[in-house]
Order: sequence, then structure tokens, then C-alpha cells
Amino acid sequence: MSLSYFATSLCFFVLGGPAQTAAPTYFAIHTRQLDVQKVWYQKWFGLDVASEMNLPDGGKIVLLKKGNTLIEILQLKDATPKAQAAGNPLGIFKTGIWIEGLDRLFNAMKAEKADLITNVFEEEKFAFRSFIVRDPDGNFLQFLEAKK
Repeated sequence: MSLSYFATSLCFFVLGGPAQTAAPTYFAIHTRQLDVQKVWYQKWFGLDVASEMNLPDGGKIVLLKKGNTLIEILQLKDATPKAQAAGNPLGIFKTGIWIEGLDRLFNAMKAEKADLITNVFEEEKFAFRSFIVRDPDGNFLQFLEAKK
């Protein structure tokens, strides 16, 4: 892939447009409870285990995949929960994922008593509907669906 192709693709994605809903989704989570997180993400994303590996220091990595979605879950022995970090640590505080079937997912999560942070809300200016949920480690995920 040439650098100009990469730059053009990146700008198109960052600036928005219909490609956002079809763009691949990837993020990685650092956890102390790999098995709990693995089950949670498999349940709500319908992901399959693509790879599991043990690290020399006793840590583990699992890659979950389905279609364009890849989620990496990493468990290291020295992981510290954000809640125990001093002050308000900097960094990414929420991950957004474009989906179809927002109401179906929200209702299923509500029925299963997932840690919902918001109800479904609409953002008129940017033409999307959304809700926010917290995973078992306290990470915020915002699910978004383009308004039709």
C-alpha cells in the first residue's frame, strides 16, 4: 500500500461519511480478568476466538474476530484498574462502534442487566442514535447507528 493511498483512506475515515459503518473495527483491552471479558465480548459482539496465546511472563492474549471486527484482550500480571490509578488518568476513555440493529442490542443488554450508562439517545446534528454501556472492567463502549 502506498503512503498516499493510506493517507487518503485515513482522511476519508476520520472526516466521516458512509464508510464509517463498513470500516473494520479493532481495539485492544488490558484486563485482569481475561476469561470474564472474553465471554462478555463474545456474547455481545458474536465473536469467535481467532487466536489464544500464553506469554512467557504468565500473561495471556486472546483475539476475538467476526467479519470486520477484531478485539484483542490482553491479561498481564501487573495490570492496574483505572479506578485505582491516581487522579483522572489521561488517554482514551471510550470506544465507539458503528452498528446496525441498535435497538435490538440495547433491549437485549437491558434485559440481561448489562451496565447501561445511558438510554438510547439521538444526536440530530450528526444524524446518529446511540447508547453507552460499561464492560466488566469498567471500559465505556458507545454503540452508534446512522439515522435512516
